[in-house]
Amino acid sequence: AALGRGDRALDAATALAQLGVAGDDAARAALANLVGKIFGDPLVKVRAAEALARAGDARGVDHLRKAARARRDDVRGLAESVLSDLGHAAL
Repeated sequence: AALGRGDRALDAATALAQLGVAGDDAARAALANLVGKIFGDPLVKVRAAEALARAGDARGVDHLRKAARARRDDVRGLAESVLSDLGHAAL
């Protein structure tokens, strides 16, 4: 089955996340760019923010806290779950 655009974006974010956590500066820059996109997929942005946070980049935690206040239940729930896994409070 062909991957939809959202699936491809999530796969790309996952690959970048693995590189970012491993310490690749270019991957971290790409993740930060992805998180900062105004019209990006919010779930992909949460996963990218998670990778930044796991790599020790404060921009990731900042975005996760913003996403934890999202209107969409799925985005808010994912962000809250990731923050909890990382040992951070949502607010």
